[in-house]
Amino acid sequence: MKSNPSHFSRTAAGKDAIKDMDEAKRKRLPVESVSWDDCQEFVKRLNEMTREDGWEYRLPTLAQWQYACRGGELWNKDAYGFDFYFDRPTNTLLPDRANFNNTVGRTREVGSYLPNRLGLYDMHGNVSEWCDDAQTDAEGNVRRMTHGGGWRHPAEWCRAVFLIRSQAFARFNDCGLRVARVPSGKTATK
Repeated sequence: MKSNPSHFSRTAAGKDAIKDMDEAKRKRLPVESVSWDDCQEFVKRLNEMTREDGWEYRLPTLAQWQYACRGGELWNKDAYGFDFYFDRPTNTLLPDRANFNNTVGRTREVGSYLPNRLGLYDMHGNVSEWCDDAQTDAEGNVRRMTHGGGWRHPAEWCRAVFLIRSQAFARFNDCGLRVARVPSGKTATK
């Protein structure tokens, strides 16, 4: 994209929070301070650059994000009743499992905590992630949604089912993205 929109980068407002971090670690920080609209432009360019036959990139749907967060298919219906999913489901989010509640004061490098059963990192905390779906409120306003909670959010906001609704142009220093690689030409499954 030729620029880094992140709050926590060498030249942005959050530069003091990472000033003592070496370059290799800075490169592993998640991109944040991107709007849903920014994510659409990124995905468009990514698809133009990669041009993989039969595949395309986009933001995950809410259902796809939750599936990934839970670590794939669960062994029984009771396992879906938990809030957090790592190597096994739990209802307690501990500081050694995720970056939340402003304990670090910034984002952490991707992969700083253990992955879930699918090998995916940071599904809870660090940055909330935009999803492809939209909801329309009672006044007719379209809202885009994020999942996962961010570094400054309380544990409740990091739960697998918790949604944050916002406008497509909004940017926050605790909100980023995760892309999904899907068969091209398929409509999103909700």
